[in-house]
Amino acid sequence: MANSIYRNSQSAQKGQIKEFIRKQVKDYLNHLRDLGLSVQSAYIFGSQVGGKTHKWSDIDVCIISKDFSRHNDALTYLWRALRKQDVKAGIEPIGFHPDDFVEDIPVVNEILHRGVRII
Repeated sequence: MANSIYRNSQSAQKGQIKEFIRKQVKDYLNHLRDLGLSVQSAYIFGSQVGGKTHKWSDIDVCIISKDFSRHNDALTYLWRALRKQDVKAGIEPIGFHPDDFVEDIPVVNEILHRGVRII
């Protein structure tokens, strides 16, 4: 199931993400690449996709990288890599190695079925 990261998320949802949210996420992803992280794919999920945002909504981002060895390592790396502007924007990253990004994990199932693939 590791190849499930290549599944297309619902394309109808792409228009539901505001352009400035998309730009903030892409800026964060570029920052991660500048730090040397190989990013295979990335998704925006949660309230930013579902259209149920409010003033304090965060930006849930899932990053898939072969550089991650364990989920906890991914979280530690991604949170330490956050810059002030990423925190201010509300970016809340999670990460997976491609082999661990499988549909039987509830959050991955949500990302694959309701998230929007950015990369």
